[in-house]
This record gives sequence, structure tokens and C-alpha cells, in this order.
Amino acid sequence: MEDLRTFDKIKKYFLERKYVLLLLFWVVHVVWYFVLNSSLTDEACHLMHISLDDKIPYVKYFVIPYVLWYGYIAFAHIWTFFHSKRDFVVMCCLIFLSNLVSILIFTIYPTMHDMRPAEDVIGYDFFGSIVRWLYGTENPYCIMPSEHCMLAIVITVGLIFSDGLKDNLFVKIVCPIYTVLVMLSTVFIKQHSIVDVFAATALCVPICLVTYLVICPKKRFAPKADTLPEPETDPALEDIEQPDEAEAEVLSTEESIESDEPLDGDEE
Repeated sequence: MEDLRTFDKIKKYFLERKYVLLLLFWVVHVVWYFVLNSSLTDEACHLMHISLDDKIPYVKYFVIPYVLWYGYIAFAHIWTFFHSKRDFVVMCCLIFLSNLVSILIFTIYPTMHDMRPAEDVIGYDFFGSIVRWLYGTENPYCIMPSEHCMLAIVITVGLIFSDGLKDNLFVKIVCPIYTVLVMLSTVFIKQHSIVDVFAATALCVPICLVTYLVICPKKRFAPKADTLPEPETDPALEDIEQPDEAEAEVLSTEESIESDEPLDGDEE
């Protein structure tokens, strides 16, 4: 019986916050991405590889910030959902606009890279095993712009400017540092070309502007006039006995008579 009550409370909580359904966009995006990634071929993709990429070494240790990125996304959704409707909706807009823009580019202009290192270079230790696992989960397609970079940037922007964390110094320092580590990780573990990082950074600017100025301006989340709290009354005034209607009418009449009587010195 107690479990039933708990379930009803949880059900009611989410029914009152139907904007949680925005998360269903993740299903669309993930399916679209993996269908596209598994169906593309080398011949159908444009190679992303410049000379600067060859000067960037393979560093397997950067796989840690790269993998933690998935937890960063989960944290952004969960924290904003339980703290503020506006913060959650803004975060979803930032993330899903980034996803939509990137997946459309992948579809219209499919890209790939050829920079994955040889087996013996990848390594067989803990870090090398994670890199090897990542390489096995997807083909080196759909890389420009880098979704890792785009989402890391917009999530950091969303957290820094959220109502709940905008004054949090820890967030303002740690989140940007982590974002830079994610951006570096994409090229150091050879998952992306440096071109993908530049493209992702540039695209984040219009995405943030559209989200904050067009889709989710602050005025859209301002409370309506009929929902504003009633003004508080001074408790000291509540104890003063208010005259009833009859007394109020008598007082009004007396005031009217007094105002009609000539004052001393007035001409008759």
C-alpha cells in the first residue's frame, strides 16, 4: 500500500511537469544518428583531414573527459529538471538545437576521418581498452561538427546562466575547464579532426543566441498577472476594527454635511 502511494506521488509529480517529454527527442536523435553512421561508406563521405591534425599526438588518457561527457549531459538534464522549469527548457533547447543542426549537416554533408592509430599504438591497458571500445561502437563517420564539442559548450553556457547556478563560482570555473578538456579529447584520442572542433565552436554562437533571445526569452517564463501573489497586509492593521456598511454610510453623510457648513470668515 505504501509503495502504491509512493508511485502515485511520483506519477503526479511528472504529470504536473509534462515538459519532461522534451527528452523524447533523444530517441529520435540517437536512432537517426546510428542509422546514418552505420549506413554511410567511405565513398559517400568527405574526408576531414588537415596538416594540423598530423601534428596532434595520440594521447589515450584524454579518453576520460571524453567518456565523462555522457554523464555531463545526464547531469545537465537532471539538475535543471529538479530545480527550474525555465532552466530545464532552456537546456533542452540548447542541446536539441545542437543535435538537430549537427544531424542535418551529417545527412546533407556526410564526413569522415582516417586518423585512428594502429592497434599497437592504441594500447592494451585500461585507457587503451576504453579507446578501443569507443572505436568499436561507431564508424569514423558523421564527425563535422563535433557533437561532443557542441554539447559540452552549450551545456556549460546553460549551467552558467541558469537561475540556480548563475552565482556559483565553482560552476563558472570548473565547467569551462571541463569543456576545454572535452574539446581537446576529441582530437587527442583521434575521434575528430581539428576542423570539427572549429565548426562546432562557431555553430554554438547562433544556437545560444536563438535559444536565449528567440525561443526562451525570460519574459516568456514570467508569471502571469492572475498568478501573482496577493500583496501582504500589515498584521497590525488587521486588528483595527473596520466599520460595517451602515456605520460607513453615516460617517460619509456626516463628512458631507461638515464640508457644506461655512467656515469661520467665509462669506454667506
